[in-house]
Amino acid sequence: MKINLFCYLDGSEHKLLYHFLSHYKKLGVDSFCLTVDIGTNNNLKNAIEKTINNYNVRATYVNGYHSDTKREQINNYIKELSGTEDWLVYVDVDEFINLKESPGVDCRDLRELIENISPHGSDGISGIMCDKFCITDLQKEITTQKDSLSNFSHYYPLTKSCAHSHKLPLFKCSANFRFTSSHCIKGKIRKPKNSFLVIDHYKWNKDTIEKLKKRLFIYAKDGRKKAY
Repeated sequence: MKINLFCYLDGSEHKLLYHFLSHYKKLGVDSFCLTVDIGTNNNLKNAIEKTINNYNVRATYVNGYHSDTKREQINNYIKELSGTEDWLVYVDVDEFINLKESPGVDCRDLRELIENISPHGSDGISGIMCDKFCITDLQKEITTQKDSLSNFSHYYPLTKSCAHSHKLPLFKCSANFRFTSSHCIKGKIRKPKNSFLVIDHYKWNKDTIEKLKKRLFIYAKDGRKKAY
C-alpha cells in the first residue's frame, strides 16, 4: 500500500508548498501528484521545480485555473489508482492535516491511521478545516523559514460554511465514487463515526487578497459569481 497525494495549486504559492511537502512527507506520503497553475510566468515554474526537487513529485503545469479541470484531474487520478490498495490524500496547498488535534485519532502518521481504521471497515475519514491566523498581524507573510507557520498560532472560524469547511481529505482509491466538486462526492465512503481529521487552514496571510482577487476575476470571466 502506498499513500499518494493530489493537489491543484497556484504557482505563486511556492513558499507555502515548501512547508506543505515537508509536512506531508513527515506524515508518510510516498508520492505527490501536483497540478500547478503558472499562467505565463516561467519564473513560477522555476520556483516550483526548485521546491519539489527533493521529493517524489509528478508535476503538471497549466496556464489558468478552472474548477472543472481540477475535478476532472482528481477523478482521473482516482481511476488510475483504483486497481491498487493505495490511499489518497486530497487537500489544497493551504490545508495541513493535524493528527495531534484530531478527535479520536491517536496516530503518529497517516499509515498508522489507515491501519487503525481499515480493520473496522472504514475506507476514508472526514476532515474539517480550522482557520489559522497570526493574531498579531493578519497580513503576515509566509516564507520558507522553517518556523514560518508557527507564527499562525491561533484558530479562528472564518470559514463558517459547512459546504466549504468539511471535506474528505483521506480515502482508499476506488472506481465506485467520484468528486462532483472539491468538497462533494458521488458514491459511498465508509468513515469512522467517532473521529475526524482537523485540517489546519493557512488561507489567511499576506497573499490572501491578491489570490481572492485573481479567483474572482477568473470566475467572473467564466460567468460565475462565487470565489470558492
